[in-house]
Amino acid sequence: MSVEFLNKQLIILRNMKKIILLSIIYLFLTGMTYSQPQLSFRMTKPVIYHSGGSPGSDYFRFDLEVKASVSGTFLWSGQGQFSFDNTTLSTTLSDWNISKGTLLTGTNEEGNSMYITDKHMIGSGPYEFYCNWIGDNQARTDYKGNPLDFNEVPTNWTQLAIIRAKISLNTGMAGIDMDETVFNGNESYLPSGSDVITPYANPNAFDTRDFTACYVQRIFNSFDGWTGCGVSTASTLTKASLTALTHWQIVANTSVWDTSTTAATIDYAGSLANALRIYPYGRLKISPTKDRDQRHLRAGHCCRCHRHGAVHR
Repeated sequence: MSVEFLNKQLIILRNMKKIILLSIIYLFLTGMTYSQPQLSFRMTKPVIYHSGGSPGSDYFRFDLEVKASVSGTFLWSGQGQFSFDNTTLSTTLSDWNISKGTLLTGTNEEGNSMYITDKHMIGSGPYEFYCNWIGDNQARTDYKGNPLDFNEVPTNWTQLAIIRAKISLNTGMAGIDMDETVFNGNESYLPSGSDVITPYANPNAFDTRDFTACYVQRIFNSFDGWTGCGVSTASTLTKASLTALTHWQIVANTSVWDTSTTAATIDYAGSLANALRIYPYGRLKISPTKDRDQRHLRAGHCCRCHRHGAVHR
C-alpha cells in the first residue's frame, strides 16, 4: 500500500469529519431557532344564566379562550375535557352545551360552516364533560389553509367556545378544571397555503386559574357584572343579573372572579352572603349610602384566594 494512497485516505477522512461536524452544528442551530407553534388555554367569564320561567333552571356558563405562540396558523381541530363537581352540576349530557366562540364562527367558500363541534359525557362517576371541534375537510382539500376558509389563531386571548352546564345544587362549587392530558397532543392546524394537518406543540400551556372552588350561587366578573341563582324568571336563556335589593337579601355563596379598573361593588344596604371568595385580580367594594350610613355585607366566611384579592369599604 503506497504512502500516496494512505495520504489520500487521510484527506478523505478529515473531510468527512468536517462534513459531519458541520451537519451537527447545522442541526443544533436549526433546532434552536425553530419553535413548534404552541397553544395556550384558559377559562374565564364565569356567569349565571336562567331559562324556563319560574322556577326554571339556572346555568353556570364560561368562556374557553385560546391563543397561539406565533401568528400564521389556521385552526384545524382540537378537543378538550373538563372535570366538574358531579353534585353541583348536572351529569346529564343534554344539560350541557358547547356554543361556537369567535374562533369557531364563520362560513367558508364551500358555503359550509368553517367548524363543527361535538360533545360527550365521559366516565361512570365521576363524570367529565368532553367536547371537540374540527374544520371542513372539503375546504381543506379544495382551498388549503387560508383566511377565507379557516380562522387564524391570534397571539392574544380569543374566545374559542362557550360552555354551559345546568346547576343542580346552587350552594355548591363548580369544581371545573381542564383535563390537560386530553388537550395535550390533540390540537392541530393548517399552515398557510397547505392542506397538511400539522400538530401544535405538546404539551399546551394552561392558565393556572380554574373554577374548582368557584361558588355558583352569586358571581361577579368584569365583563358581565353581578349574576346569581334564583333571581330570574325569564322563559328563554337570559343572563341572571342582580339589579334589585331583593337579589341581595338572599344569603348566597359569593365569588368575585376578576375586576377591571373598578372594583366589584355592593350598593345595597343589608346585603347578605354565606361565604365569600375573591379570586386573583378581583376586588370588592362595599359602598356607604349617600347619607353616609354604612352599608354592610354579613358574610359567614371570607376567603382571599390570592394576595391580589381585597375587600374595601
